[in-house]
Formats: sequence, structure tokens, C-alpha cells
Amino acid sequence: MSYVHVDKTTASCKVCDFLSIPVSEEVFRIQSLSINQGQPLAFITNYMRTDLVPGLEKYSDEFQNDLDTFLQDRYQITMTKANDSITACSATLVDSRMLGVSVGAPLITLTRKAYSSKGPLEYRISKIRADRFSLEIDMKG
Repeated sequence: MSYVHVDKTTASCKVCDFLSIPVSEEVFRIQSLSINQGQPLAFITNYMRTDLVPGLEKYSDEFQNDLDTFLQDRYQITMTKANDSITACSATLVDSRMLGVSVGAPLITLTRKAYSSKGPLEYRISKIRADRFSLEIDMKG
């Protein structure tokens, strides 16, 4: 990751439901742009409960490359499990500007619901350029 912005916002009903908080409660929104070989690869938005990571906005420079390691080191929070969902979508205006693609261009959306021992940890939406994405699955029988 190269660029990170952290702020507080109110999240969608879906995000609040997963995080087990009221819709009116603020969450941390972490927006980042993943760069690979000088080109944007993914626009990532993470939502986290403010009570789990107080003061997070002060540390955005410290987790440029690895949020999970930062959470472990700074807050002693470790992801214990996650559920990932992969779908296709079309680039919105914001996506197109962040990723350098046309509005309507095909993107891959990776939605992650992550948990720690304290309960729901993070709701992450990654919008990934389809022209720079490949998925490899090893299977054994």
C-alpha cells in the first residue's frame, strides 16, 4: 500500500450490522490505494469500531504496508478468522479516479469480514482492477 487516509464516518447498515454497532455510531474508515509496479491495483476501504482501536487516526503513517501487523503490535489485536467474498462489479466514478480506469470498467470486489478474539474486527471492501487480477487455487484430493 502506498497511500492511506483515516477518518471517522458513519457506515452503511450492512457494515454496522456486522460490527454490531448502532447505525448512528461512528467507525474508523481507512482508505488506501495499493500500488504495484507503479500502477494502481486496488482501492481498499476498511471499517473498524472506534472502541477497538482508539486514536487510530494518529498512526496512519505506521501501517502503510501492513494493517494486520500494526494492529497486533499497537493494539494487541490479532485476526482469528475471516470470510472473503469475491464478486464482479463496474467501476464507479470514485473507483475510476482512484484506479485509473474508465467508469463502468470491470472490477473485482473482495469483501472481507474479519474477526478477532474480541468479536467482529473489520469490514473490508477491496475494489481490484480486473485487468491486473488473477486467482490461483491449488486443490488436492
